[in-house]
Amino acid sequence: MANPHNSEKIALINPGPPGTCGGVIATELHRALASHYHVEHLFVEEKGLCDSSDWGDREVNAVPFTMKKVRHWQAHRKMGQYDLYHYMSQRNLGLMRHGRKPAVLTCHGLAPLKSSDDVYTEGTKRRFRRQFEYLPQVETVIANSRDTAQDLTRILNVPADRIEVIYFGVNHEMFKPRPAQEIRERLHVPAGATVILNVGTERKNKNMETLLTVFSALAGELDNLYLLRVGDRDDFFTSRLDELGLTRRVIRPGRLTDIAPYYNGVDVYLCMDLHASFGMPNLEAMASGCPVVTSNVEAIPEIVQDACRLVDPRNAEQVAAAVREVLTDQALRTELGERGLKRAAEFTWEKCANQTAQVYAGVLKKG
Repeated sequence: MANPHNSEKIALINPGPPGTCGGVIATELHRALASHYHVEHLFVEEKGLCDSSDWGDREVNAVPFTMKKVRHWQAHRKMGQYDLYHYMSQRNLGLMRHGRKPAVLTCHGLAPLKSSDDVYTEGTKRRFRRQFEYLPQVETVIANSRDTAQDLTRILNVPADRIEVIYFGVNHEMFKPRPAQEIRERLHVPAGATVILNVGTERKNKNMETLLTVFSALAGELDNLYLLRVGDRDDFFTSRLDELGLTRRVIRPGRLTDIAPYYNGVDVYLCMDLHASFGMPNLEAMASGCPVVTSNVEAIPEIVQDACRLVDPRNAEQVAAAVREVLTDQALRTELGERGLKRAAEFTWEKCANQTAQVYAGVLKKG
């Protein structure tokens, strides 16, 4: 709905489908911005993946294009005219070639350009860097953390005065403490089971091999231990489960659009990320009152502060020891749950929208 004081039309351009972090962020921000500007959520994705019906009753305009032929000119022809274009990912900055500006970009991190490990191939790094070709034409870059802001200046030479750090929020009506019994029954885990939750894809940057090493070690100690893996599945992970004989101890529902209750039905949330510019699932778990053991990499300590147990994700023994301690110490679980709730309360979509609207106002004022 349009704000009577701001008649400008804003395009919120998002390539993240429902159930992904990008999709959640765009949906929540779109909702919270409604009291500031007339904002339309455009889901711009390759044809075949771009279906407006996937979003249910949410107000989303799906704009497909053909990646194989590239390109953004197809999406450009399907889009309306707007006073400002907010790109929620650098993947769609190619639209600027066709005059889709003034522009604001939300940067979710530069992991492929700062990684010194083998998580990202050289081809991936080259493609990622090319996505920023039009970055000099962006009026303001919104960084999702101070860590990302520093990387933008250090790696891509973005002047600090063109960067605004705006943290994402969390939906506290959705992510909140709840009784565990209902979700436990939905998961079909045995009575008295202990459950570790891990959320995200099963790609290399999510450190799945070390996650399996940690879980295998703990499963050998605790007969009633289960791993709940929520997110897109990968054949490598499936085969490794078979090799380790852990298939029956791992629950994999795939990508979920309603993940909130799952944080309430587990004993600990475990993040094993090797690279993270924010770490949204950590925040969702904290808001749900779920104790968190998480990676000490990049922006995660900035976001969670002392509300979680921080570990080196490459050190399987350290991770296993931390998870073991949380699972066996009720007082510690309670303390972490309380700290998490307190820290998560500082992150709201209303605060994020207010700061984003201020960025819009500044860009629009320039004309």
